[in-house]
Amino acid sequence: MRNVKLLYGCLISLVSLSMEEGRFCTAFSVSSSANFKGRIRTFMTSLRALDRSNLEEAERLLEQARKLRESIPQSNDGGQPNTKGNKSESLNLFEGDESIVCSYRLYVDIGREEGTWMDPKWGASGKRIPFTVDIGFSDEIADFEVANKMVKDNFSGKSSDIKLLKCLTKNARLRGGFDKMKVSGGGYRIDNKTTVRFYITCEGNVDEMGSSSYGDIHVPKGELYFSIPCFMNNVSNLSSKEFPGVTVRQKGWHTGWFREESRMVGTFKMVPLAKARENDNF
Repeated sequence: MRNVKLLYGCLISLVSLSMEEGRFCTAFSVSSSANFKGRIRTFMTSLRALDRSNLEEAERLLEQARKLRESIPQSNDGGQPNTKGNKSESLNLFEGDESIVCSYRLYVDIGREEGTWMDPKWGASGKRIPFTVDIGFSDEIADFEVANKMVKDNFSGKSSDIKLLKCLTKNARLRGGFDKMKVSGGGYRIDNKTTVRFYITCEGNVDEMGSSSYGDIHVPKGELYFSIPCFMNNVSNLSSKEFPGVTVRQKGWHTGWFREESRMVGTFKMVPLAKARENDNF
């Protein structure tokens, strides 16, 4: 290949020389023209003497380039490869599970809410932690352990059986996918045929020393509780609005005696999973 580059440089020089010779032909003698023709003959002789190994190397490189070009995924717009609908970031752990009647992407925005009973230092800076997690509502009846974690606050109305809610991914997606948090499923019920109450279990995002990379805000470890209107007594018909209904259960004195109480920790909304994947490209 070094010989090829050298001959290519010679060719450029000769072309430049020919342009100069054509431009100033009146200033050159006949002998000068003969010298130029001699250079051309020398160049052609050198080109024919190029050994076959260099030609074979060039053919090999061209073949590699062709294979590389064919391996690149085709794009729809001539730019980057099309990743719309790519589900690699949200692999469904319950693919084919016939017990799941509908699935959603849960958009959670953790942060200090007005009137919350959380510690005054928690989220005082105004920082927030948004994350997403894909969930599926199952028609399987929950066992005692799952059912016992549901908040018992519908004393005068009627509630459905408590059923399983499944997290379709092992981790919630934080910071646009650059961070993650382990999550697991929980349970849900329908109160008075109008409101769906459910929870998921989170590992939280504080380290062993109790500090958070988000400053004075963190996702509390344990259950996150949600409440959202539904239509026609059906989890397939949930409201698409954003609600300030994310709570945790922590012990305190705000109700007059020391007991578990609900404390607001953020807002949320829910979008059908198929639509969310189309919108978010993952």
